[in-house]
Amino acid sequence: MCGITGLWNLNGEPVNPHMFDRFTDSLAHRGPDGRGVYVDAQLPLALGQRRLAIIDTSDTGRQPMPYVNGRYWIVYNGELYNFLELREELIKAGYTFTTDSDTEVILAAYDRWGKDCFLRFNGMWALAIWDSQEKELFISRDRFGVKPMHYFYDGERFAFASEMKAFLALDWFPMEFDEEMIATALTHYHLIEGTERCLLKRLHRLPGGHCLTVRADGNVIKRRWWNTLDHLVEIPRRYNDQVERFKELFLDACRIRMRSDVAIGTALSGGLDS
Repeated sequence: MCGITGLWNLNGEPVNPHMFDRFTDSLAHRGPDGRGVYVDAQLPLALGQRRLAIIDTSDTGRQPMPYVNGRYWIVYNGELYNFLELREELIKAGYTFTTDSDTEVILAAYDRWGKDCFLRFNGMWALAIWDSQEKELFISRDRFGVKPMHYFYDGERFAFASEMKAFLALDWFPMEFDEEMIATALTHYHLIEGTERCLLKRLHRLPGGHCLTVRADGNVIKRRWWNTLDHLVEIPRRYNDQVERFKELFLDACRIRMRSDVAIGTALSGGLDS
C-alpha cells in the first residue's frame, strides 16, 4: 500500500510547494518507507508519493520515477505480479533496466505498447504517468478497482489522490459533504464503491477498469479499458479437466503474489479480497 498524489494547475497558477507537501504527506500512513515529489519545470504540475517498499527496496525504486530521459514520470500504488515475465519480454525487444522494480517495467511497457499495455498486466494498481513531451497526464485503475483513485476537476485544476481526506490539505478545495452519499454509506455501504460519487462533493472515484487522460487544453477523456465479458476464458468440458485447470490457476496466483523483497504475511478470509 502506497499513497500517490498529483496536481495540475491548468489555469497556469504555480504549484504551491508547501501545500503540495501537505497534500502528499497526508498519506504518510500509507507509505512510511519514503517520500518523493516531482515538479515539472515547464508546467504547473506536480506528482507525489509516499512509499511502502515491497519490490526493490533500494533507493533506485523510489518514486516519482523518470523514464526515457525524463519524458515519462510515474507515481504508482500497487503490485504488478507478472512483472518478471514482462521484463524478460521487454528485454528481448531491446529494453534495458537499471532497477529491479515493477515500476520500471510498467514504464517500459507503456513506452512499448502505449495505453494498451494494461491488457498485459496481472496485478492491482492505481497509477499516473506524466508524458512531458505530449503534455498529457494518464491515470489508470486496475480491472476491479482494488487500489483506490479519487480525483477533482473544475476546469481550472485537476488533482488526484489515493484517499478523499488528502484533498483537505489543498487550500482551495471546497469541502462540502454529499448528503445523499452519506445516507447511502449508512444504509447501503456496499454500494459506495460501485459509484463514481464520493462522500465529498466535487470529488469523483475513477471506476475499476477505467482510465483517464488529461490534456493541456483542459480536455479530460475517460474510457473503460477492461470489460470482463470481453475476456472470458474457455472452460474445459470434463470435470476432471476443470479441477486441474483450477488447481493450475490457483497455485500460479499464489506463487506470483508471493514475489517480494521483504517478509510478507497472508490472511485467509471468505471475501472477494482473498
